[in-house]
Amino acid sequence: MNGSGTILVTGGAGYLGSHICKALAAGGYTPVVYDDLSTGSRDLVQWGELELGDICDRERLSEMFLRLRPDAVVHLAGLVVDPVSIFEPDNYYRTNMVGSLTLFRAMAEAGVYKLVYGSSAAVYGMPEVNPVDEDQPLDALTPYGTSKMMAETTLPDFARVHDMDWLALRVFNVAGADPDREAGRPSIDHTDIMSATVRAALGKTKAVTIFGTEYETEDGTPVRDFVHPTDVADAFVRAVAHVLSGGPSGLLNIGSGLGHSVKEVIAAVVRASGQDVPTEDGPMRPGDAPEIVADIDLVKEILGWAPKMSDLDTIAASAWQRQTADCVL
Repeated sequence: MNGSGTILVTGGAGYLGSHICKALAAGGYTPVVYDDLSTGSRDLVQWGELELGDICDRERLSEMFLRLRPDAVVHLAGLVVDPVSIFEPDNYYRTNMVGSLTLFRAMAEAGVYKLVYGSSAAVYGMPEVNPVDEDQPLDALTPYGTSKMMAETTLPDFARVHDMDWLALRVFNVAGADPDREAGRPSIDHTDIMSATVRAALGKTKAVTIFGTEYETEDGTPVRDFVHPTDVADAFVRAVAHVLSGGPSGLLNIGSGLGHSVKEVIAAVVRASGQDVPTEDGPMRPGDAPEIVADIDLVKEILGWAPKMSDLDTIAASAWQRQTADCVL
């Protein structure tokens, strides 16, 4: 896939953002990262220039847009640790909702009308039907999910007024690492089960806590859809090409289409590492759905995208190999 043009990537110095910048550069685009480095790393800005700034800083955004005139924006900047949002709702609403509105306004004022928004499966809450498709009702259960849902809700209204072409990608559980060891890996404070299990396999923690063992699932633990960041990055590059060509706007799920339980993830890391992983039972966490798996038929149709690296063993092996190669967590 060959493209051209300058693509502004907010939050591009983070785990997923760096994968997307790498994929954009490989696709012929020129990524420019806008990030405050509060959770991202300057070392991960390898495929374009870095513009330092807060997503809520209207003046900084306006100055940058008028100077750079990017052809499109990939919006990832935000706070993403779902359990933390329960205790810090003000931070999550400010950054994820107000920050998005600030960005949209700065784009419109500068005449930048192409956007790919990185949303989340958290907007679905506890879906009654799995796999969940894009038409199912939204019922976010945490401030994180609600903040993403609210930004999603404003986007079509804003786009109608300003004639903006957009896609919102509802990304499911990103896990794994760049096999080339160039893009970022989950940081030490990532709470996802894959990262936690790898830490335990390396002996960095005493055990993996399984939050809930009495869900109505086959083995009693929550079931999630895990998708490799390289696959997610490919979807974003295709989405950029779509909006630049004036394709129809809308919402798309980005996942593997497969569900795996917490216990299955732990078993996959054991296979990848050859290490025993001790576990301990913990309480169910507020906002944790028993099961959520993506229906990816629509993204296959609209973008011609399908995951290539998102089987569970490939994800676990890439996460283990990256962490052991780096020798740090």
